[in-house]
Parts: sequence; C-alpha cells; structure tokens
Amino acid sequence: TRDAKTITKPNKNNDSTGILGISKIYNKKFQKEYYLVSWSQNGNSRTKSFAVEKYGENWALNQALEFRKLIEEKIYEKK
Repeated sequence: TRDAKTITKPNKNNDSTGILGISKIYNKKFQKEYYLVSWSQNGNSRTKSFAVEKYGENWALNQALEFRKLIEEKIYEKK
C-alpha cells in the first residue's frame, strides 16, 4: 500500500503538469525549462530534472514519467 508520507504531494505553485511529483519549471536566471521529478524518501527531499532544451519536450516529459514510476516502484517495494 502507498505511504502518504513517502511520495511528495503536488506543489500547487509549481504543479503545472497535474501529475503527482512532476512539475514543469522555468528557470529565469538560466532561461531554461525542465521537468522536475520530486519525492521524499526516509525523510529527505530528492529531485531529478530533465532539460527540455537538451532532450526535447516529449522526451523530457516521458523520461520524467518513467523515472517517477521507477522511484515509486522502488519505494513501495520496500514497504
């Protein structure tokens, strides 16, 4: 079963994708857009980003989705 404390709840300010734990972010300083996967494990916040400029819009989103799925499977497998 899912542990509500394990997976990050969507940040209402940044949750532009509508997908739990995945946000599309625009970094004004570097003028870069990326998908950010976020989760919490053992009380620590973790993130991984996928750059739109480097990988393309669809690839970056798909990789973020796949990575998020992998993280969820790893976390829940341990429960």
